[in-house]
Parts: sequence; C-alpha cells; structure tokens
Amino acid sequence: MPHQAEVPSRQASTPVQTGSAFTCMLHMNGRGTPWIRLSGELDLASVPQLKRTLGIAAVRARRIVLDLRELSFMDSSGLHLIIDATNRQRQAGGSLLLVRGPHQIDRLFELTRATDAIDFIDFAPPAPAVISLDHPAESQHLD
Repeated sequence: MPHQAEVPSRQASTPVQTGSAFTCMLHMNGRGTPWIRLSGELDLASVPQLKRTLGIAAVRARRIVLDLRELSFMDSSGLHLIIDATNRQRQAGGSLLLVRGPHQIDRLFELTRATDAIDFIDFAPPAPAVISLDHPAESQHLD
C-alpha cells in the first residue's frame, strides 16, 4: 500500500494514500493555511495517515482546514481523531476548521454532539478548493 510522508513545499499538493479506499491530500496555500482534502473511508486503517498529515500541517500553521466533502464513510476512530486534533489545535492557540461532509458524515458529528465543539464551514459539493480565510470576499487557489 503506497503512502507518502514527505513535507510538502509551499503551494504543493501532496497525495497521501493508505490504500485504494482512502486518500488524503495536503494543499498549502500562499498564506500558509494547510487544506487537507479527504476522500474515501476514514476508519481504523486510515486514521494513522490522517494523524501524520495533521501533524505536518500543525507544524506549518496554526489554522488548518479539513475538507470532508469527499468522504464516503467515517467510523468512531476517525471521529475521535478529529475531536482530538481540534482540541490540540485549540490548546496550541490555533484552530481546525472542517468543511462539512456528506449527510452520513455530518450525522455522525450530530449524533455524538461533536458539532458543539467543532467549527464547520459550509460549501456546496461542487465548490472549488479555493478560500481566503483571512478575507472571505477574496479567493485564493490552494493548489
């Protein structure tokens, strides 16, 4: 199962895979905001890769965006990792912002009441991977 653990350079997109069912892409925008796009299944087997990717992002920035729009499945281990990462970022004076995922993913956060402790951003599913978190009226390409 291929995976990459190298630290991406500014403006880089680094695919990180733990198998065919999960993909984790780390994008660094020009302002230094890491954007992590997940697709496939976030479960016990893929949690370690996301944990490493979040660690790389946390070293580079205080604010991290975790895009869940392309996740098809998430189990409790993925949920716990996201909650723990949110708490770690806050304790370090930063934040972890989640782009809301499909209904079945969002429902897991709602059922566990994790939505009260996590900051979500809403984007339409076909929205491009662009955002300026400092100036919402402006957009910046993250690839």
